[in-house]
Amino acid sequence: MIKISHGKNRFLFEIVDEYFNRLNPKRKNGSYAKRSIHCKLFNLISSKPHSPYNILWRYILNNLEGFVKGTPEQLYSFHAKLVSRIYYNKLNFGTVRKKIEDIFDYESFRKSKTAIWLAEELGVDVCPYCNRQFISVSKEKGVSKILFDFDHYFNQARYPYFGLSFNNLIPSCNSCNSRLKHSIEFSIKHYLHPYSDSFNDILCFSTNILNTNFF
Repeated sequence: MIKISHGKNRFLFEIVDEYFNRLNPKRKNGSYAKRSIHCKLFNLISSKPHSPYNILWRYILNNLEGFVKGTPEQLYSFHAKLVSRIYYNKLNFGTVRKKIEDIFDYESFRKSKTAIWLAEELGVDVCPYCNRQFISVSKEKGVSKILFDFDHYFNQARYPYFGLSFNNLIPSCNSCNSRLKHSIEFSIKHYLHPYSDSFNDILCFSTNILNTNFF
């Protein structure tokens, strides 16, 4: 596996900061735009101020930067705290998932200019999982198109609140994402993470030449 240690022309932390701002654009007066994740969460809370689910929405809103910019370890910590709140308050996870999928709307993101921007900024040319399949962004008649998948390291079914988290979006080929990994449960304890780990950090290959007389 290849480690994604930097972007095409910038450090990853610079890309992450701009990515958050693109998901949460602001108006000229400094308030968040209607399409921002921040505004969607705020409106959800305001629409039903006495809803028992607001304990979750407020927690996500108060930690929104962490949910979008957090490391894999931080994301897993957020997940544990959300699950404890869901069970303690006897909330329905199906209801939670439906609302969260509307807020962290990956399907719309996948078709957006922000997704294309992110793909171009990362500049990953080969799938980091298999190091075999080329992945790229094509341009035809001025229109850009992503010719690869964004794999969700933490799968969307169980972790819908990480649908747009930077460290949960791994540029990958279709074979690795949809055919090999698919919905397999990944965890940072048992699997390498392309933004944090590399085979080069844990494995070293060597050869011993026994004979140079080939003819």
